Amino acid sequence: MDEANRVREKLTLVARKGCFGLPTACPSCLPVYIYLRLANVPFDIEFNLINPQADEIPYVESGDYVAYNNEKGGVIEALKEDGMVDLDSEISMVSEWISTKAMICSWLSAAVTYELWLGSDGSSAHKIYYSDLPWPVGKLLYLKQMVVAKQVLGITNENAERKSEEIYRNATFAYKALSARLGEQSFFFENRPTSLDAIFLGHALFTLQALPLESLVTADQHAAVNMLIRGEYVPRPWPCLGEAVGMFLSSCRLQLLCWICKKAEERSNHHLLHNELESSVLRSKLAEHNNLLRYADSKAHLLVAGSPFPSVPSSHSDPSSSASRQGPSNRSNFNDSGLELAKDRKILSGSKPKTKPKREKTQEERTFKRRSKYFLLTQLVGVLVFLSLLGGSEDTEDYDS
Repeated sequence: MDEANRVREKLTLVARKGCFGLPTACPSCLPVYIYLRLANVPFDIEFNLINPQADEIPYVESGDYVAYNNEKGGVIEALKEDGMVDLDSEISMVSEWISTKAMICSWLSAAVTYELWLGSDGSSAHKIYYSDLPWPVGKLLYLKQMVVAKQVLGITNENAERKSEEIYRNATFAYKALSARLGEQSFFFENRPTSLDAIFLGHALFTLQALPLESLVTADQHAAVNMLIRGEYVPRPWPCLGEAVGMFLSSCRLQLLCWICKKAEERSNHHLLHNELESSVLRSKLAEHNNLLRYADSKAHLLVAGSPFPSVPSSHSDPSSSASRQGPSNRSNFNDSGLELAKDRKILSGSKPKTKPKREKTQEERTFKRRSKYFLLTQLVGVLVFLSLLGGSEDTEDYDS
């Protein structure tokens, strides 16, 4: 009876904020969102903005009921076990269904963790988790999470390359198996949605929308670099500092940029000066299977405006209910009518991605960064000396006159 009353009450999903055209860009939160949408359950969504690394996020609450991410095997399993929302009745004991779901939760989850924290420049992770925090705090939390990701994946300096190959090999096998299993069906099993569909859709949409797409160097930056290399760049004066000082500083900047470009060319493994786009390796492997792409695209309506669920209430629910379990109360509501799926992010089937950036800085890179700082410092000292001498000569002329 209590469970029936709970189901009648509207659920509230507390998740991390949305971006990249997704209602929530967290790879752990998005499957829960899609699961509730597939179940056609009305629910509200609220964002926790001040505790980005809390293990209990996402969580679902309804009255005095709450299902945390770090309990009972996750939110979806807790909702099923507690009789709140269950899409897996009569199929959860099928061995093939169990093994397929385990493959997604292990191999594909590990691949996303690797690319998000170790195999990219960290821009996606920062936007999802830390963009609402002060930069120093966000940077420290990001570095901490990198260490956690290495520990979870079992990556060390000695086995980094081998582990990377193993992660992508497992992801490739998983996509092939899922593609073969799906075929041209609407869902993976029994032609009906299950938690397996929600988990894979969350993974696929996150991979296609949120993982890095463009290179570290934009087209405009690339053109500027080419101008520097060919010697076509003309320093521009800084009027606020006077023509002489401005030209001097601009020339110093030119020298620094030329030196950096030369070093960047030498570090060919980073591919910073290439015209091609730096694409996610995981995205390219998923894009090799057209039926998986069609499947994800056909279910994208779950995220697009106009769907009846979830609704956004005009006011928050009573904050006293289950307040001890809700964690930080600094949340923001998600307006479903303002959501647009970013379908303009291009996917090139069969395109071969370039070598991914190194996961750790080498000794050469650390030395390069340190020398860059020294170079800037010496240029600043030179400017100060130049200004002091210029000021001294003017004082002497005034005194002589």
